[in-house]
Amino acid sequence: MAGSLLFHAKNDYLKNRLSEITAFGFFTLRSQYGLLLDNAVYTDQDHWLLLGKLRFQRFPLLYYGIGPDAPEEDAVVVDGNYILLRQRVLRQIQGNWFAGLQTDVQNLGRVDFGGDQPSRPLPEGSGGSTSVAFGPSVVYDSRPNMLNTREGWFAEVSWLHYSRVWESDYAFDVFSVELRRYHQMRAGQVFAWQITGNAVQGNAPFNMLSLMGSEMMMRGYYSGRFRDRQYYAAQAEYRWLPFPFSKRFGATTFSAQGLSRLRFRRSGHNRFAWRAEQASGT
Repeated sequence: MAGSLLFHAKNDYLKNRLSEITAFGFFTLRSQYGLLLDNAVYTDQDHWLLLGKLRFQRFPLLYYGIGPDAPEEDAVVVDGNYILLRQRVLRQIQGNWFAGLQTDVQNLGRVDFGGDQPSRPLPEGSGGSTSVAFGPSVVYDSRPNMLNTREGWFAEVSWLHYSRVWESDYAFDVFSVELRRYHQMRAGQVFAWQITGNAVQGNAPFNMLSLMGSEMMMRGYYSGRFRDRQYYAAQAEYRWLPFPFSKRFGATTFSAQGLSRLRFRRSGHNRFAWRAEQASGT
C-alpha cells in the first residue's frame, strides 16, 4: 500500500515549490510488516525546508560480514524490530541555499542474530542498539520539485554526531556528501547523474555502517551486501518520460559504480527497465 500527498504552500504554485509526503506500508503472511514515510516540505516562499524520513519495520535482513571481501555464501538472517527517524530542519540562507540542524534516531531491538550458531562472528551491536545523533546540514537545491525532476541541482553536506550524552549506546560520527544534477535534454528526456559519499568514524554498530546497495543507488545489489566504514558511489541515468509514441510508458537506462575501501563494484551496467507512467493532479 502506497500513497503520496503533493501540495504547494498556501496553494500558490507560482511562488512556491511542490512539496511531497509519501507513505508506503506492507504486511506479509509471515507477520512481517513495515511503514515507510518520506517528507520534502517547502514552506511559503521557501523560507524553510523540511527533509526527513521515518521507518518502522519488522523484516529480516541479511548480514554478509564487514568489508569489501565479505563472501556471499552463508549469509546470516538477522531478525528484529527496526525504527528510524531522521529529520532536517533547514532555513533558507539565500536563494537556493539552506542550512540548519538535523537529528537521527535509530533503534534495532529484539534481535535474533542467525539463531544459536551463526555462520559468521558476531559484529558490534549484534545484541541490538540505540543510536541518537544531532548535527548540522547544508543544502543547495535548485529543483522546482522533487517529483519527476527534469532540471536543476541538489547538493548536501552533513555531519551527525552520535554521543552517549543523548543516550546513544555508541559514540561515533557520520560524514555525508551528495551531489545530483538533472539535465533536460529534449522534450520528455532527462539525463541525470549523482555522486555520493559516506564515512563513519568511531565505534559504530554494524547496522550504522555505510551500506552498498539500495533501490536508488547501486541497484541490483542487496542493501547491505557490502558494509564498511567508507562508501562512495557514482551513477548516471537516462530517462524517457515517457516515450515519444506513448503517454503511458517510459524507460530508463543506468550505470553505477561503488567504491568501498579501495575496491570497485559495478551495478546495473546499461540495464533497461520499463515502467508505466500516467499524469495525475490534485
